[in-house]
Amino acid sequence: MSTPAQNDAVPESGQPILSRMRFEDPHKFLEFYEKQLSRGIVGLRHPHPIAPGSAFTVIISPPGAPNHLQLEGIAQRVSLRADGAYRLRLSVTRTPLDEAWLDGYVAGQRAAITHGQTSENTDTSISGSVITDGTGSWSTPPAPGRRSRRRWAGRGGAAR
Repeated sequence: MSTPAQNDAVPESGQPILSRMRFEDPHKFLEFYEKQLSRGIVGLRHPHPIAPGSAFTVIISPPGAPNHLQLEGIAQRVSLRADGAYRLRLSVTRTPLDEAWLDGYVAGQRAAITHGQTSENTDTSISGSVITDGTGSWSTPPAPGRRSRRRWAGRGGAAR
């Protein structure tokens, strides 16, 4: 995550405070999701005192995602930190569409991490048991110790 939050100045009354969270590391995003976002909570730091009950718009940019997640929230708790900034605990509202998008994104990130492929992985070769040749046809490699009627071209190659 490049910064915990980049916050605009406190807007005039009636306008929600805009906060942006940008994540670069999939592991950090999943940790944030598990500890906070899945529970409808977002923790932020802000340079100014904010009144509890203040409205927020939180824009979250997950790593490798083509879209941002925009959530509306309310400041539930505000406390002063030792460095002079304020720690905010927001309660955020997620729509069914937000939930569906998050479920799909999180499942994809977990699968990518489990299989050693993350958005930071620059290896674009195909790995796994199903190999495509770009035409929509596919083949699986032969089981170890068995010969196939089709010649196996190896990792990243197509069956011939």
